[in-house]
Amino acid sequence: MADKEQELIRRIEKFATSEASRDFDEGTVAWPNVTHAHVLGLWTRLESILSPQGFRAIESLGFRFVGELAQKSLEEVKALEGMKPEILVEIQRQLNYCGFQLGTVLSPDIKAIYDRELSKDRGLSERKKR
Repeated sequence: MADKEQELIRRIEKFATSEASRDFDEGTVAWPNVTHAHVLGLWTRLESILSPQGFRAIESLGFRFVGELAQKSLEEVKALEGMKPEILVEIQRQLNYCGFQLGTVLSPDIKAIYDRELSKDRGLSERKKR
């Protein structure tokens, strides 16, 4: 995990100093002011921030990390099967505590890195289940 974090930090630093980092909308994750901890927060496990009831509801829908959930809009999360209003409030509060909100838009570079690493993580998880 340390190598993965170091590589992610290296790419984030490279991006944050590039011209492209200044082209993002106000509604995106703040660049270049985002901290390493903020980006690494995408990998925070939902089980560590949600109540057992909230985590069970979200996990059953396939979400495991803050980054996966934060990229969903409020409307998408409301529409999830079995989503109760109290769980939605908890999700919003806890994402906010982590520095995110529903509907977070990641920069294209960070999204590409995150999605690629998430695919690798899911692949490893699937192999462990077998």
